[in-house]
Amino acid sequence: MIFLVRTHMYFTVTTQCLTYVFRVPLGLIFKNENVNEDMLEILQQLHGYLPQTHNGGIDGQLFSGDQLAIEQAVKMISSVANGYTPKDRFDGINLQLGDWHAAVKLLSVSKTTFKCHCLRKCSRGQKLW
Repeated sequence: MIFLVRTHMYFTVTTQCLTYVFRVPLGLIFKNENVNEDMLEILQQLHGYLPQTHNGGIDGQLFSGDQLAIEQAVKMISSVANGYTPKDRFDGINLQLGDWHAAVKLLSVSKTTFKCHCLRKCSRGQKLW
């Protein structure tokens, strides 16, 4: 798709203001991750983006998401684990929990807990910090 868009700079000649813009879709998948059939289609589409090695194998990549998405993906991957080909088994999709808020909360709690225990005196009477 080619669209003509006016830039923010204004020239005396209007043909200089017109530029060609190529719109490329970002690969948004309009599926519901809570529905098993939709999650299967999501994983199939994501598996198509995995790079392949020179001998035909699949180079694994990390995919992160929230707890619900990862749980649904693990459930779907385990349901097709007995596939014949690596594409059928979704080999190469390595899932990780990407919940940023939970990680920050865990680090803040561990920091305060670690700090409180380490500021106490050890058994020899020396302070640790």
